[in-house]
Amino acid sequence: MAPTADILLRVEGVWAGYLPDLDILQGVNLEVYRGELVTLIGPNGAGKSTLAKTIFGLLTPRQGTIHLADEAIGGRPPHELVRLGMAYVPQIANVFPSLTVAENLEMGAYQSRPAGVANRRTQIYELLPLLGQRHRQRAGTLSGGERQMLAMGRALMANPQVLILDEPSAALSPKLVDEVFAQIRAINQAGVTIILVEQNARKALKMADRGYVLENGRDRFTGSGPSLLHDPQVAALYLGGRHDSPSPEGN
Repeated sequence: MAPTADILLRVEGVWAGYLPDLDILQGVNLEVYRGELVTLIGPNGAGKSTLAKTIFGLLTPRQGTIHLADEAIGGRPPHELVRLGMAYVPQIANVFPSLTVAENLEMGAYQSRPAGVANRRTQIYELLPLLGQRHRQRAGTLSGGERQMLAMGRALMANPQVLILDEPSAALSPKLVDEVFAQIRAINQAGVTIILVEQNARKALKMADRGYVLENGRDRFTGSGPSLLHDPQVAALYLGGRHDSPSPEGN
């Protein structure tokens, strides 16, 4: 989806990490326009997942600022950010395996008025038809790709402005990766702004409006998805061969 003129999310000079005096992020800058799909790529340990967690309030920035629209959100807890219109899907442990698909979706609407939950669930089924077909099935019996779709659907139940996806293709087969990426594109085309953290860099850049390449906790390159994909320096340093297989990231 083509972005409008306004910046929805702005990260400026952010430093953050998991241990005192050990910053993974070292002055990261990021801008996301309303309606965009922006991907974060880079080598393992570059800070991609750390940045996603810091934006969503799972980590507190030690320096720098984060704004959602005109509101400062750096360091605010995740439940407040959900109310402000942000959702986050972690790489693992992102569904309730003992609950059905429908029950998982209801958990995503815990801050919504009960009267609107059924309507919103119907909208999710229309956007992600597979979930409607599996609505009575327990999440623990779904395939890896189906669980990722359910995790995205549950996040969408809160009707977010911004959806942060952390390595949605990790450990999936190539066929399932294609299915998950197709659903990500559909979600973005439905009007949801997306920040996509990905190890499958080529595939992510092909469908991204813009991308950021992180290295050692800093934003080293930025540009449109196609321009980064065809940049010789980015290709030599980060894209490697002709195929990028998805793999988990521990940063």
